[in-house]
Amino acid sequence: MIKKIFTTILALFATHSNSIDSTSNFYPDQNVAKMTEAYSLDCVDSAKQNFKLTLDFSDESVLKLEPLLENLSQAVKSGKIPQDNIDQFAKMFGFYVGESYIRN
Repeated sequence: MIKKIFTTILALFATHSNSIDSTSNFYPDQNVAKMTEAYSLDCVDSAKQNFKLTLDFSDESVLKLEPLLENLSQAVKSGKIPQDNIDQFAKMFGFYVGESYIRN
């Protein structure tokens, strides 16, 4: 089930993927950490407000996203969601899943 969630999120990001240079060095950036937390909190707020779904960064809450992401995936495939919204959803849900993974 988790694999399906990650696949859906990755599909949302696919239009903006860049190749990664494996020789690059990684340096933690606090601004990025703040941004990822902000997007994940936006996801919590949006899920509650728009979908009546309570997210708490637990593994169980990540699993609750599957039906929602499946519906979003179908809407994206049918062209019912503008690209700007797709980008926003991809960031929010992607960072939420990532933050949940880090916390757990």
